[in-house]
Amino acid sequence: MTMGASYPRNKIIVIESEIGEPVVAGFVDDLKGKQLAVKFEVDGSINISSDGEEPIRITKHTARMIANLSDAAGHVWIELQRYRSIDGWADWEEMAFRPVDAAQR
Repeated sequence: MTMGASYPRNKIIVIESEIGEPVVAGFVDDLKGKQLAVKFEVDGSINISSDGEEPIRITKHTARMIANLSDAAGHVWIELQRYRSIDGWADWEEMAFRPVDAAQR
C-alpha cells in the first residue's frame, strides 16, 4: 500500500498489502489534510498510520472510548467558556484535575 496513492476518503476499500495480501482499509484526512490510513485487521484491531510514521494499533473498544472521550471533552470545553473573558482565562483552575466520566455524558 502506497500512502501517496489517492484513495477514496471515508469509504471502506480492499487494497493490496506490500506482500500481495488483501487489506481492509479506509482513508481519512487529518486536520492538516494529510492522508491517514486506517487498516482493519481480521482480529478486530485497528492500525492508524500516515506516511513515514509508525502506526498506532488500537482495538474497536479503544476507538469507541476515544469517541466517547471526545464527546465529553466537547461538553467540558463548553463549561470552560464561563471562565474566559476578553482578557483571557480566569479561575478555570477549579475545574483542573476534576475527572469527568465520559460514560455519563
